[in-house]
Amino acid sequence: MSFSSETKSELITLAAQKSCCRHALATGLLFDADTDGDSRTVLTLYSNELAEFAKKSLSAVFGKESLPHEPVYNGARGYDLAMISEDAPAFVGILPLIRCPECIQHFLRGLFIASGSVTDPERQYHIEFKLAHDERLSDLSDYLSDTFGKRPITASRKSGSGLVYKNSSLIEDVLTACGANHSLFTLINTKIESELRNNANRATNCETRNIANAVAASEKQIAAIDALDTAGELDKLPIELRETAQLRRLYPDIPLSELGARHAPPISKSGINHRIKKLLDAAEKLKK
Repeated sequence: MSFSSETKSELITLAAQKSCCRHALATGLLFDADTDGDSRTVLTLYSNELAEFAKKSLSAVFGKESLPHEPVYNGARGYDLAMISEDAPAFVGILPLIRCPECIQHFLRGLFIASGSVTDPERQYHIEFKLAHDERLSDLSDYLSDTFGKRPITASRKSGSGLVYKNSSLIEDVLTACGANHSLFTLINTKIESELRNNANRATNCETRNIANAVAASEKQIAAIDALDTAGELDKLPIELRETAQLRRLYPDIPLSELGARHAPPISKSGINHRIKKLLDAAEKLKK
């Protein structure tokens, strides 16, 4: 089962206790439904499970007699749920009448069940409300913008358009508003795991770069010492520089701080840096 299907399965377990909330849920379910403008309304759902939920929810608002038929499988589109009700068309394409704080949740819940999708956060952050009827797009875009403080992206689809959020925090807000707490926690946990992996990768990459830089620096230092030795110039240098050159040859892989600690007496990292620079400068003068 996809992450989107799991989210919808979670949402249909919630109950709308108040009459106003049941009307808000029906408004969300029917927002993008097809209607002939008279009394027949057809709602298309992704699965039979969702269609049965919609039938039960709409029956609570419009009466059982308004849904005389079982959902009909129509192939790739899913299941068609037909309503015969003079009241139902008035719900199509309208925004909810908010009578209590829970009405917003139930409208968004119905809207997501009928028209929404959310991508597995392991793959990408993407939540979308897809509408087949473009004339309803602007009103819903305004509503989502007012509710979540950010206007969704409008995306063209083969049939209709989509209103999309790609920001993980906004997706969290939408899931919270719908009441999809399990999916919300899954997304948050996935974000945390992703950040931990990214931090670990960054640390590893940084360490790898540091090692590579240290190896390259050591090779350059030893090459300079070898050049001075070959030219007979190494023995002419002060004894402290000859000591540093000898220790660098003996311990080519250790960092400068450890190299300084092997001197007698030990010297600081800045001190060993100073000596190494003198050896490199001497080799550069020799090359010129």
